[in-house]
Amino acid sequence: YWCFANSKTVFRRMRIEPQVATHKPVVVHANYHQPKQPRMDAVYNRWHLGQAQGLEVFSGEPTTVVPAPELEKNFLHSINDGFVSGGDTRNAIAVLNQGCPVLPSIHGVGVNLHYLAVAECKSGDALCAAARRVAQRTNGREEILFVVAELSDTEALRLMLASAAHAGVTNIVVGAADAGLSDALGDTGTIPVIDVSALLPAHSDNPTARVAEMRWLLLRGLLEAGLAVFVS
Repeated sequence: YWCFANSKTVFRRMRIEPQVATHKPVVVHANYHQPKQPRMDAVYNRWHLGQAQGLEVFSGEPTTVVPAPELEKNFLHSINDGFVSGGDTRNAIAVLNQGCPVLPSIHGVGVNLHYLAVAECKSGDALCAAARRVAQRTNGREEILFVVAELSDTEALRLMLASAAHAGVTNIVVGAADAGLSDALGDTGTIPVIDVSALLPAHSDNPTARVAEMRWLLLRGLLEAGLAVFVS
């Protein structure tokens, strides 16, 4: 067995080296190795379905170190840009200028830092209000796991919520990108499912892009409310 394997290790080394050809990875990490879904599918096909050639869909994978901007050129700004926040937002801002400066990228990739003023939830903002209530379950940390899901995610989301309940994780808020998601899920216990479908941007014909854009807009509002947010 190979206890933990980064997906780069899987596709660059385990796929081609005979001495590890029969090893089984216990965990494969594909966090920043794009495209992620096809890689996860390939790993599933290889070791869950037993397809000996399951990894060969990535037979063109480079076997040497490649600079990140080149390796991730088609995905760079979808995986490395976003929001970063801690639960203690106010004090984090207060010490911002006293901390260590951000070191420049050795590859010349620039990332701008923006920080948001903390404000109360707007009147009538059901998502923000629900997130506030849920965050109170974390003993002062004010942390939530925020999931934006579509109707097609129903089964996967139901499984995730069942797993969370089994683990005692209750600080989850679901933003429903489809009005029918709540009914499709059924009883979610103390996990709120908030219909945010009316907030989907109308300017794009690409459903995936619309949901992704809405996710970031909603996240901004939650961060402005002073919450620490993990996004799925």
